[in-house]
Amino acid sequence: MVGVAHPGWTGPTDDHHSYHVADRTQFLSGGLGVVYRATIETDRLDLLSGTEVAVKQFTGEVTNDRFEKLQERASSLRQVEHPHLARLVEVFVGPPFASGTVDDAEAIERFCVHVWIEGESLADRCTDADPQLVLK
Repeated sequence: MVGVAHPGWTGPTDDHHSYHVADRTQFLSGGLGVVYRATIETDRLDLLSGTEVAVKQFTGEVTNDRFEKLQERASSLRQVEHPHLARLVEVFVGPPFASGTVDDAEAIERFCVHVWIEGESLADRCTDADPQLVLK
């Protein structure tokens, strides 16, 4: 039997349909949250619709204070371009992934969006690796 895809949308309060995840059953998890592969559905900042992104939905392990600091620093972080860093798109509070319209009162989840980069995860890269090689 073929699995059923569970698509979903999220985005900041000005556009809850900014980011589309084709299948929410496909994700990566880490210490700070869950990461979904998504596409930008409306031109966001200087990226075009269709650009693949990583949408991290933070878990309760990130305090409100830490998240607010990340939001404050986001405009500076968006300017960083380096071949070994995933480019930050935006940090926002928005609705949980939904297939339909969500009321603004339900938009309480915390997200961070980066441009998607193919390859292995940092955790996989670091497993049994020489620390000096990981830093290159």
